[in-house]
Amino acid sequence: MRDSVIQCLKEGSNQIRVLDMKLVRGTIIGFSLLASLMLLSGCLAMMAGGAAAGTVAYVKGDSEMVVDGSVDRVRLSAVAVADELGLASIQDEGDQTAAHLIFRNALDEKLTVSLESVTDTSTRIRVRHGVFGDRDKSTSFLTKVVSRL
Repeated sequence: MRDSVIQCLKEGSNQIRVLDMKLVRGTIIGFSLLASLMLLSGCLAMMAGGAAAGTVAYVKGDSEMVVDGSVDRVRLSAVAVADELGLASIQDEGDQTAAHLIFRNALDEKLTVSLESVTDTSTRIRVRHGVFGDRDKSTSFLTKVVSRL
């Protein structure tokens, strides 16, 4: 590299401009790729966490939302919706900071509800229907829970 720069200096300034332009173009492309990697490698959940309450995010099979209400209040709403839909309660455990609920429908499909306190007055709720997640069914259940709050 050093020898080519010295050679360019000897031959004239036009080649130095070409060398500078290649360096600038390479630097711009490098920074663009780096910026793209940084923006695209982030988890959707992190972006959804910064979003306003009321926005449903679908991440890796889970419908997720931050709602106004304590973990206990959201848990009671989820249990009421499950009862309304005729789901059997398999597991219901938790405390004031987190809860984990599992229900099964008549087809023996699993519905998992995870609750996590975000603040004293808001809770993150994650719903997964089935093993790999069914977006429509998970979001439908989540919407019904929110409407009961």
